[in-house]
Formats: sequence, structure tokens, C-alpha cells
Amino acid sequence: NELNPAVPFIMMTGYNDFERIAEARDSGITEFVVKPFSAQDIAKRITRAIDNPRDFIKSKDYIGPERKGRKTSKQEEIKQNIKRVPANHSLQTKIGIGVLNPKVIRKSQEIIDNNQIDFKPMAGSLLTQLDRAINDYQKGDRPLEEIGEEIIEIVMQIKGNAGVFHYELMSNLANIMLTFLEKLNVVDQDAVDIVIACHQTLRLITAKQMRGKGGDLGVVLSTELQSACDRYYKSREAI
Repeated sequence: NELNPAVPFIMMTGYNDFERIAEARDSGITEFVVKPFSAQDIAKRITRAIDNPRDFIKSKDYIGPERKGRKTSKQEEIKQNIKRVPANHSLQTKIGIGVLNPKVIRKSQEIIDNNQIDFKPMAGSLLTQLDRAINDYQKGDRPLEEIGEEIIEIVMQIKGNAGVFHYELMSNLANIMLTFLEKLNVVDQDAVDIVIACHQTLRLITAKQMRGKGGDLGVVLSTELQSACDRYYKSREAI
């Protein structure tokens, strides 16, 4: 299916690795917002997408909004058989341009801040999935690459959603773990041991329903996890 130039594509995800963002951009995503996010974050992306629509480019290996700062000449477009679909301004006609109503943004942020949904069941389900993936690794039941991708996906879901439900400490720890896993070429036993240690900590946070950043304890836990990841990197550099 061809993408519709009248529709801006705004991706919301827990991934914040540059390569993931570049991949999304090159797949036709107009704007990118990383969870957890604020109402202001969303408002900025929506405003930018509506106020500054981009031409759509159709080429052999890309279809999507013209990449920022990459204007191609007419001669180059003909040479590479690039088709250009002019930007569609219909959303501007329907909605108008300019900043969104500040009152609407404040009200939306209040809804986010005052959200009382219990994150514990969702966290428990994600941590159980992580349990299974770790066990599959230990037993050698599935290809390492497949298990590694599954672990990364689960940690990303924890990181992205925990912050939305006010479990900032859990989100911070999962973010450290996500960054660690995204940098790995191969998930080995030492890396899994770090994941297991983080997993046990996240289980404790969930069981005790520790919302917020965790104060001094949160700082200690975050520092220790980051130190473990740094030691792992350093040990691999020495090999």
C-alpha cells in the first residue's frame, strides 16, 4: 500500500537508539517521539507535522516524506527515477496552523499526571515474558539472535510504559538496560547475568509498587546497574 501524503506519520516508541530512529525516518515516519513523553512533546510533533508538511518521495528504495535537508535537483530525480508527490496542505485547511491551545495541552498533561491505572499487572506480564526468554537462553531452546531481540523488545516495553504510569525508577533502570543491550553484537552469558540482576530488581520494584524515582535508593540502583554495564564493556575491550 502506498502512503498517503495527506497523513503525517508520528511514531511513539520506547526505543531511543539513534539507529532505530534513523530506520524509522527512512521507513517514512514524519515525526518520532520516545516514551515516556509529555503532552507538550506530542503537541510539538503534531504542530510541526501540520505546519510544515513535506513532499513525499517515491524511489527504488524509499517511500516517505522528503528527508530534512536532503533536497534533490530535478536532474537527479530524473536520473534516479524519483517521483515526487507535492506536500498536501489539507490538514492546515481543516485545523489551521500555529501552536495548539495551551489550555488543551495543560489539560492533557493533567490527565497523564493524574493517571491512576495500576501498572503492576502489565509489569508482571512483561517480567514473566522476560523470565521465559531468559530460561529459553539458558536451555538453548531457540536461536540466540531471536532470544536477544525478544529480550530487547520486552525491556523496551518496560522502559516506555513504566514512566507513563509513574514508575520512573523502573523506567530508568530499563533504559540503562535497553541502551546496554542495543550496543551488544552478541548476547552472551555475562550479558544475561546483568539482565537477570536487573530483572530481579524490577520484580522487587513491582512487588513493592515503588512509584517515582526511588530517592537515594533509586540513585544507588541506577549507578550500580550502569557500573555493571560499563565493566562489561571494558572487559570486552580488553579481549
